[in-house]
Amino acid sequence: MSFFKKICFHIISNAIAIYIAAWFISGITFETNFINLLKAGALLGLVNALIKPAVKLLSLPLIFLSLGAFVVIINIGLLYFVASAFDFFTINSFWSALWGVLIISLVNSFINAFSDK
Repeated sequence: MSFFKKICFHIISNAIAIYIAAWFISGITFETNFINLLKAGALLGLVNALIKPAVKLLSLPLIFLSLGAFVVIINIGLLYFVASAFDFFTINSFWSALWGVLIISLVNSFINAFSDK
C-alpha cells in the first residue's frame, strides 16, 4: 500500500472509530457530517503520530510506575484535545472519554487486523 493510501486509510479508520464511539456513548456528541468526521479523523491521526510519542516519552516514569495504565490517561487527554479543536465534537465527562478511547482503540484494532498491509 502506498504512503498516500495508508494515510487515507488511517483517516477513514479514525473517522469510523469516532463515529462508532459517538453512537454508543451518550456523553460523546458529534455532528455527523462526513467532512467533519474526516477532519476529526485526520486530527486524531496527526495527534497520535506527532504529539503522542513525545508525551509518552516525557511521562515514561509514570507509565512505568503504573505498569502501562497511564497510557490510557494520555489517550484520554489527546482525545479531549482533538474534541476541543472542533465545535462539532464534544466530550462531556472523564468516563465518556475513557469509554470513547476504549471503543476507538478497539475499532481501529479491528479495522487494522483485517486490512491488507
